[in-house]
Amino acid sequence: PSVCELVRAPGFARLPLVVEDFVKDSGACFSASEPDAVHVVLDRHLVTGQNASSTVPAVQNLLFLCGSRSSSLLLPRG
Repeated sequence: PSVCELVRAPGFARLPLVVEDFVKDSGACFSASEPDAVHVVLDRHLVTGQNASSTVPAVQNLLFLCGSRSSSLLLPRG
């Protein structure tokens, strides 16, 4: 979740870290949509979803990646 979404969640003050800040502080890229919007990112073999609204599209993308990977394993080598 983005910081905007986390701030609204109960227990925000007790979080040991905020993923968005950690990712940015580590020099990686972080992207997010408007709060509660669907936002899925695919990075090679990693699929991430911003929030609960992103769960179904994230799983669909994961299944697609798994299917395309297993298909490529079945291709004859030559």
